[in-house]
Amino acid sequence: SDPDGAGDVKQISYSATGAQSIPATTVAGDSASVAVSAEGSTTLTFFATDQAGNHETPQTLTVKIDKTAPSIAAVAMTVPNPAGWYKTSVVVHFTCTDRGSGIPLGACPADQTLSSEGAVVAARAQTVTDAAGNSSGASNVVTVKIDRTAPTLTAANLSLDATSPLGVIVAAYSGLSASDNLDPTPSVACLPSAPHLFPI
Repeated sequence: SDPDGAGDVKQISYSATGAQSIPATTVAGDSASVAVSAEGSTTLTFFATDQAGNHETPQTLTVKIDKTAPSIAAVAMTVPNPAGWYKTSVVVHFTCTDRGSGIPLGACPADQTLSSEGAVVAARAQTVTDAAGNSSGASNVVTVKIDRTAPTLTAANLSLDATSPLGVIVAAYSGLSASDNLDPTPSVACLPSAPHLFPI
């Protein structure tokens, strides 16, 4: 505007730098529209000039645009044993990233702790929203196997007569069985391993 009245404004000049570059442009009249669509931060500089050639001090306006959704990924914080099982609770951590407006403090979901027993224990999928209001898709689902319960061993008494003055050699153990609430075929290991000489 111009103190002498709107009709005294001759033209409006503007330019832009940053994410979107706009060369110096002059538009006749007392209004102008500028389209900014590039993602990122664009600084628009503008000023008005009156009929006498006087122009105001240039003003600036920063336009920030983020059209891209953030991403979120989940991962177990510990590794299972070689058989793929855990015997304790598993913490699932979420990592949120955004290359535009950023992730607001506290917006990334908190860790989840998986503690139920089973061959398929799954974390809950989560989403995150960036500072511009864009929401991610659902995170990947972390699935683990947890067995907290020790197997049960059943053993029959083994009674053998000595076969020499040194004792008796047991070639193999018998009467041993094991059961487990999750593993249908738990392995049985005996110490000392057979064959073994048991002294008198």
